[in-house]
Amino acid sequence: MNTKRLYDMLSRRRKTDLHVDQSLIGDVIKRKRKERRGTQELISKGVCSVSYLSKIENNKMIPSEYVIKELSKRLEIDMAHYMAGTSGVKMLEKALGCFYAGHIDGLENIATEVATSKHHILRTVIDVMRHVVAERNQLADKHARSLELSVLNMDTLTCQIYLLLAATLAYRGHRHVEAYQLLAIMRTAFQSLHAEVDVMAFDLKAEVSLVLGYEPEALHAHKEAMRRYENLPKTPRMFLRKLKGLLLRVDNHPADVEKALIPLFDDACVMNCENLYRYLYAKALDNQGRSVEAREALERMHRRQKNVWYYRGMLILARLMASKDESLDSLASIFSDAHAKKVALAEVVAFETLRISDREKRIDYVKSVALPLAYEQLDLKRMNDYTHVLSQHATDQKRYKEAVAATKKTGKKIRAIQEDLKMRT
Repeated sequence: MNTKRLYDMLSRRRKTDLHVDQSLIGDVIKRKRKERRGTQELISKGVCSVSYLSKIENNKMIPSEYVIKELSKRLEIDMAHYMAGTSGVKMLEKALGCFYAGHIDGLENIATEVATSKHHILRTVIDVMRHVVAERNQLADKHARSLELSVLNMDTLTCQIYLLLAATLAYRGHRHVEAYQLLAIMRTAFQSLHAEVDVMAFDLKAEVSLVLGYEPEALHAHKEAMRRYENLPKTPRMFLRKLKGLLLRVDNHPADVEKALIPLFDDACVMNCENLYRYLYAKALDNQGRSVEAREALERMHRRQKNVWYYRGMLILARLMASKDESLDSLASIFSDAHAKKVALAEVVAFETLRISDREKRIDYVKSVALPLAYEQLDLKRMNDYTHVLSQHATDQKRYKEAVAATKKTGKKIRAIQEDLKMRT
C-alpha cells in the first residue's frame, strides 16, 4: 500500500467538503440549496416541514431515508457518493461491534444482509472485516487494496475502519513499518476516533511498536488502550489482548503487573483465560524472586486446558523444581507429550520471526527454521505467513513470482496430506 499517496488523499479530504459524516449530512443539503438559491419553504414543500429541514441543515436531526431520497432528487445530490445512508451507517456500527468482539458469525450475517446493497464501499469494508476475523489475510488484503483510491468517498467512520483494517493486515503481513505509518496517518487525519476503533488502534500500535523495538511507545499505547477498554463492553477477545499486553511489562515492572492482575481474576475465569492469567501472575512473582508463590500459582493451572500458556507455565515450574534439586518425574509426561512440544516450538519460532529486525537474518531464519517446521507440522497458515515474508523481501519480480508459486505449490501438497489424514481417521 502506498502510504504517501494515502496521506495526500486524506489531507485533501480534510481541506474539501466532499466527504460527509452521517451526522453532518445537513451541511451538504444546506450548501446545495444555497448554490441553487432555493428557500427552505420551496425545497421542503411536499417532503417535510420547514422546521424539520432547518433542523437537518443545522445537524440537529438525522433525516429518514425517505427524506434523504426526496431532497437528493430535488437538489440533484448523489448521496450514494457521500455515504451509505442511515441504515448503512447503523449496519457498519453493528459490524464494528462484531469485529471488536471477534464474532465471525455475526459478520457473516451482516455481509449477507448488505450483499444486495448498491453501496460498494460498505460491502467491501464489511467483507474485509469478516476476512480479518477469520484470518483469511490474503483475501482480506486483496479487498482492502481495492479500496485505496476510494478514501475521498468514505464517511469518517468508514475511513477510520478502513485504516484500522489496512494497518492490521500490514502487521499480519510483517510489513511493520507500513502498519506503524498507517496508524500514525489515522491519528493525524481525525481529531477523534470511534471508541472501538480507538481502543483497537492503540492495542495494535502497542504490538507494532514492540516488534519495531519502540518499547516506551509500546507501553504507552498499551496503557492508553487499557484506559479506553474500561469504558467498553468486555469481550473474551479484548480481555485476552489485555492480558497479553501485560506481558510487555512483566519483565521490567513485575510488581506493577502483579498489582494490575489482582482485580482481574474473576474476569479471567469468565473469559476462559485462566491459564494465561496464572502464567502471567506466576511470571510476575518469579521475576520478583518469590519462587514459592510462583510455584503455587503454576500448580493450580488447569490441566484440562492444555494450551500454550499451560506448557509455558510448566516450563517455569520445571525450572523452579530443578533449582531445588527436586525430582521432575511429575512433569515427565508433560514434556514427552508430542502436542506440548509441537505447540511450544511453533510459538517460540513464530515469536522469534517477529522479533528479528535485520532483513538478512530474518530471511535466513525463515528459510532454515520457520518454514521447514511449519511444513513438518502441516501448519498451512504459518507456512503461508512465512512464505509471504520471503516474497515481501524479494528484490526483483522474478524472485517474487517464484516465492508466490512455491507457496501455492506447497499449499496444495499440505492440503492433500491433510485430506489424506482425515480419510484415514
